[in-house]
Amino acid sequence: MIFRLTLILTLLTSVASVAQTPQIPKLDFETYDFPRAVVVKTPGKDKSYLKSNIEMWIDNYFTDTSLINSEFENDTFRINAKEDRFFEIKNLPTELHFQLKLSLKDNRYRFEVTSLSYKYYTELYVINNINLIKDDVIKNDLENSRNLLSNFFNALNLELYKYINSNDQDW
Repeated sequence: MIFRLTLILTLLTSVASVAQTPQIPKLDFETYDFPRAVVVKTPGKDKSYLKSNIEMWIDNYFTDTSLINSEFENDTFRINAKEDRFFEIKNLPTELHFQLKLSLKDNRYRFEVTSLSYKYYTELYVINNINLIKDDVIKNDLENSRNLLSNFFNALNLELYKYINSNDQDW
């Protein structure tokens, strides 16, 4: 009897926790081919609603130091930003520079990572085909950062999705 009760409580808890997290498409960085994009459905949200909410999200999410540039043209946001001390290259904390493109349509948006680069000392290096990198330590560090990048951009997209769908923006 105790076993059945424990099993039922475990099932109910797992169903409740899964139901609270929105299921949106996920990005992965198995390779560094760009662009990487997912289309996220936002039922009942037209382009103008999405535009105003994404503008507010950009203002709230990014700081003056992390947002390099943001522009809106032809129903598309282009965001250039950076994350300080994101990962390590040769044991040095490294900035990640990234470009996002958020394209809007009624009831959906496209979240696209168009390019990535990292700062090594004073130079910015574009991350693309890491097989061409001759330094094995840097290549290995970039290969090991794929999961970190996937988690970061999926969390960023989830934050955007939650912001668009939250009801407390009328305050």
